Amino acid sequence: MNRRKALRGLVSASFASVTSITALGCSSAEDNPDVSVVLTLSEVLTGNHRIPFTLIDKDGSRIRGAAVKASFYKLEDHHDEFMFSTAVAEHSIATSQNHLHKDGEVHEHLHTSDYYLTVGKAFEPGLWRADLDIQPTNGRKYTKSTFFDVQDQSQTPMVGEPIPPSVNPVIVGAGDIANISTADPPAAGMYRHTIAACLDRAEPMVIAFSTPAFCRSRMCGPVTAVVAELYNRWKDHVRFIHIEPFDLAAARTDGQLTFTPVAREWNLKTEPWIFVIDTGGHVTARFEGIVSAEELEPAIEAIAATARA
Repeated sequence: MNRRKALRGLVSASFASVTSITALGCSSAEDNPDVSVVLTLSEVLTGNHRIPFTLIDKDGSRIRGAAVKASFYKLEDHHDEFMFSTAVAEHSIATSQNHLHKDGEVHEHLHTSDYYLTVGKAFEPGLWRADLDIQPTNGRKYTKSTFFDVQDQSQTPMVGEPIPPSVNPVIVGAGDIANISTADPPAAGMYRHTIAACLDRAEPMVIAFSTPAFCRSRMCGPVTAVVAELYNRWKDHVRFIHIEPFDLAAARTDGQLTFTPVAREWNLKTEPWIFVIDTGGHVTARFEGIVSAEELEPAIEAIAATARA
């Protein structure tokens, strides 16, 4: 078995394998075996593509505040060809949740989710390696390597493609929102319109597939909060639609996580996903995994400007 075939087997074994393969790179810098690189997406496509990731210490905590530089290599049969280096920015998502204590008092609990983001340029199909030069806030500099497979096609709607005219669940009567959302609290305006109706009216959309209560990736809560924040900012110009990707009745009764017909119509295999849609019903931007308001808002601003033109 050649080198590329062996690595492809590791990368394709599972989503967990894609996100945690480390310490296999060829960098001469010192590796830190106590740190893991976790990619927060399941697919990387050709061309420019965002690469969000977290750094996890041996105790399971996230490493924050590090200065990181990424170098990308395309894997060939007998060598790794250096392609380009990119800067890495750290993004932070602050969320709050009210918690009822035994004494009856309600306290606000603040949570912060951080991730690192780099945008690769000119990705080509095949196996790639990313070497990350990491300078933590305290301690010595070290390098981590992670591997991923670049594809030229995706089963989910790609940028420039039309979206399905889905009929997603919406609010009809009092109490309906609890049956179609696990957001806490839910923004009612994000459950009043179907995708099909918005397409008929040629309205720009932000469509979020996420499930704060049943998220396997643990990113849905922060992402849903980001979308709700931007909904409050852009609701007069863009339709926002939140869709739970799993059948909530099955999830709540027996813990079974089954994708809904709408999620299957979009060929989703992971969560969360956000799609930004123009007035013509085409995808202008898409984000898998964790995404901050800072990263998402420019895509929303662009479709809002087009709609006003």
